[in-house]
Amino acid sequence: MTARRPCSQGRADRGRGGEFGAAVELSSTPYKVARRTDSETADLLKGNSGVRVLARRDGTPLALFENPYRLQRLDTEHPTWRLEAILGGT
Repeated sequence: MTARRPCSQGRADRGRGGEFGAAVELSSTPYKVARRTDSETADLLKGNSGVRVLARRDGTPLALFENPYRLQRLDTEHPTWRLEAILGGT
């Protein structure tokens, strides 16, 4: 596979499409840190600025943070909240 230059719109120039002929688009995200959490903590995190809560395919809630400082502050202010580091392959 050869490397391609990004287009001016921030999309990868993939010619006819990506794998299986599907269109490919790459975009950046403001989130820099992710933590596995539970349903209760996920509900408490929703609505906090700089945080987004999503779910993995298996239903496990994930909290995404715009920067590590936001995570650190919430972790310090709420030590009982479940915010587990995610290790590769888990």
